[in-house]
Amino acid sequence: MTDALADGLPAGCRLVEPRGDALDGAVLLAGRSRHPYGDLVSRFIIDAGGIVVAGERGRG
Repeated sequence: MTDALADGLPAGCRLVEPRGDALDGAVLLAGRSRHPYGDLVSRFIIDAGGIVVAGERGRG
């Protein structure tokens, strides 16, 4: 699979080892720091009873 993906990359691009796993990515997107995909993330505030009290999109 990796070879097929690498063969389809534009000239000058290369595959590199990941810097983390899927959970690391989720934590990064959920954080308050600016991120290129931050506007695509929906964030919710949930009270102690598990009820959504506020939802907001794109506070990345």
